[in-house]
Amino acid sequence: MSDKKDLCLLALPIEVIFHILDELDEFTITFYVRNVCTQLKTITDTYYEYQSFTELAIEHRNLDEEKMQFLAQSLKDNTLVKTLILAWNRFYGVGIQYLTDAIKINRTLTTLDFRSNAIGNHEAQSIGNILLVNTTLMTLHLHTNEMSNRGIHYLANALEHNTTLTTLSLYNNKINIQSSTYLANVLQNNTTITMLYLCNNKLGAQETKHLADGLKTNRTVQELHIVDNEINNLGTKYLADALENNSTLTILDLENNSIRDEGIQYLAKIFKNNTTLTTLDLGNNTIGFNGIKYLTDSLQEDTALSILNLYNNYIGSTGARYLAKILRINKVKLTVLHLGSNHIGIEGISDLAIAIGNNTTLTSLNLERNQLLSEGAKYLADALKTNTTLSTLNLEANCIASDGVQYLTNTLRNNQSIITLNLARNVIGDQGTQYVANLLENNSTLVTLHLGENNIGDAGIECLAQALKINNTLTTLTLDHNRIQFQGAFDFANALQNNKTLKSLDLDYKEMVAEEAQYFARTSRKIKV
Repeated sequence: MSDKKDLCLLALPIEVIFHILDELDEFTITFYVRNVCTQLKTITDTYYEYQSFTELAIEHRNLDEEKMQFLAQSLKDNTLVKTLILAWNRFYGVGIQYLTDAIKINRTLTTLDFRSNAIGNHEAQSIGNILLVNTTLMTLHLHTNEMSNRGIHYLANALEHNTTLTTLSLYNNKINIQSSTYLANVLQNNTTITMLYLCNNKLGAQETKHLADGLKTNRTVQELHIVDNEINNLGTKYLADALENNSTLTILDLENNSIRDEGIQYLAKIFKNNTTLTTLDLGNNTIGFNGIKYLTDSLQEDTALSILNLYNNYIGSTGARYLAKILRINKVKLTVLHLGSNHIGIEGISDLAIAIGNNTTLTSLNLERNQLLSEGAKYLADALKTNTTLSTLNLEANCIASDGVQYLTNTLRNNQSIITLNLARNVIGDQGTQYVANLLENNSTLVTLHLGENNIGDAGIECLAQALKINNTLTTLTLDHNRIQFQGAFDFANALQNNKTLKSLDLDYKEMVAEEAQYFARTSRKIKV
């Protein structure tokens, strides 16, 4: 922009300039407008929308040196932006130097997100220099970059001296044995990091040993996420040895790590004296029913663990029986239990249901993909007659059919605790949908209902439509991948015109012809579709 054009723009009333800014996005305002001249920068800083720019997201832009220089200039004296997201860009040449020099003196930024930027050793060194001098940065995301051992070393050296960063994500950075020793030094010397993400780094037993050595003396890390690695049984043993007397860790996420029952035998000992660990994620391992026995035996006296994820662990009906024992012990304070894809079956749910009926702590239970059938649904329905704490129940993909839905809905008419119910992928058909509709006419507690992929046709949709004219509590409904045709679409759309509470409706327009989609679109004015 020439000086003459600048003067013409500045001659306009400030209200007109604000109207011009209304038509520009955050990227343009931050990169270009504020950098035109001092006077326009001052005007921009008073622009009401600019005052809300506390998060600046610049993604997929391939920032060249000139743009990085513009951004750096804006950040030097910016007092509004607290979160800077520069994901899926590539930092060229000296561009990273412009940026890091600005961030060194910035006193407002608290979060930096540099994911997927092909950051190498040089860039890692520059980021390390930020960590040595910046005193406001608290969160740093560096996942999916290209740092080698040297790059991790630069970061680790800086983190040993940094006193403000609390969250560090190094997801997907190919951390190996050497670089894990650098991170172990961080764990031994850093006193502020509370959340550490090392997911998807192919960490094996030896890398885990180094990290465990650092954790032995660490008294600040509260969340440790090591998802999608290969720590196996031996790595689990190293972790358990390090954490046996730990009194600060609250979340341990070991999902998808090739851990078997032997590894759980090692891990179980951390619960003997546990007073702080509240969340344990063991999803997508293969701990089996023997692993469940080791775990439940150690949990019988535990009063801290609240959230337990055992998704896809082949525990079977025997493992379910072991879990039922601790659910009957109300001293164990589990509130969230994820048991999806565990081959529990009818025999296993019969034991669990008895325990659930008497449990007073569980609020969320996920039983998806467990072959419960209608008989298993009946066991659960009986449990819900006496349970008064469970608020979220996921029964997706259990082939419970219309008979099972009838058992459940008959009980839920009088239930005052269930607010979220997932019955997706259960082949309930129109008959089962009619039972659900009868429930909605009588229940005043249910807020969220999932009915996707249930072979529901127009007859079932018409029943739901009539129920929604009466129901005044449901806010979220999913009906994707069903057999909704013209008449069903018409009835449903008309019913929703009078519904005052439904806010979110999930449909699959791809499966609808133009006329059906048009009728559903009539509801989108007030409902998020």
